[in-house]
Amino acid sequence: MTATEVNRITDSWLRTTDSLIPPRIESPVDRAYKLGLAILTHVFGVDWRDANVLQARKGFLKNVTSENTPLEREIHKVRVVLLAEMILNLQDVSGFDACVGQMRNRDLIESTYAELEIARLLYAQSTVSFEFRKPVGVKKDDYDLTITYDDGVVCCAETKCKAEETEITLDTIERSFKKARSQMPSDVPAIIFVKVPRFWLDDEDFAFAMARLANDYFEKSDKIVSIKYYTASILLRQEAHGETTSEVIAYQEHSNEKHRFAELQGKDWRIFPENPAVAPPERTSFNGMPAHWRRLFFYPDNRHPAARFGLSPLALSLIGPPWRL
Repeated sequence: MTATEVNRITDSWLRTTDSLIPPRIESPVDRAYKLGLAILTHVFGVDWRDANVLQARKGFLKNVTSENTPLEREIHKVRVVLLAEMILNLQDVSGFDACVGQMRNRDLIESTYAELEIARLLYAQSTVSFEFRKPVGVKKDDYDLTITYDDGVVCCAETKCKAEETEITLDTIERSFKKARSQMPSDVPAIIFVKVPRFWLDDEDFAFAMARLANDYFEKSDKIVSIKYYTASILLRQEAHGETTSEVIAYQEHSNEKHRFAELQGKDWRIFPENPAVAPPERTSFNGMPAHWRRLFFYPDNRHPAARFGLSPLALSLIGPPWRL
């Protein structure tokens, strides 16, 4: 294995590792967290895990103490599990090693996590094919993804992530547009993905301003065929019968009808489902992802841990499916 390669998660390794976790009555999140930590240790090593997860008191994967709220503790655990799930499911995508290898730089952990999130959406919620691209540091040839639509149209794509500590301004979003634009070639349709913190959307006026900004930016760059915002957040609800943990995915796609590619006029640049659910569904499923996405929350038999003891799962944590506003 070269310095740029990462360890793979094989079925036999995963089964063996899971068998070492003592069976007990616990939530899917708590059990999957142990398996997720094992995966991150296998891929990045003990030193990385300790520095960026277990002993980290700041950063995207920071661990928590007794002073943190139940929600903060759940966010930490779910992020670890979701990262491990993305590694498990995306490890065979072309260019994966170059992408996930960026996480060895702690300053790139959050932005690389966002790139993997986009790949997860493409893999699980769309019909396009894609591959990761190795960072090369060359202007107009240093983008994150190559995406191929069902009709064979190939696009370049760049992902940008606004860190949770970023000040809420339109200027910071437009700077991301400009940076992404400079990283992609002029003769290939280009897509920009921008992840924004969930609380930015709490201001309805600002959310509408973000949409206007995307459409206005098309006037400045006709090689950009689409700008897609998305956000992801972890929710924890305390209910009479227990706790519900859910991941909420919200996205918004904007298309440029006046792009420069004459042969592609009229093409639909949307990627994700046009009419997803507009609210989290009732507690009808413990999975929330399509069958081809392997979940750690219910590994290995896709059953809630309580079911293995003949108990009702209603009082334990669940993971809900993605949805959008």
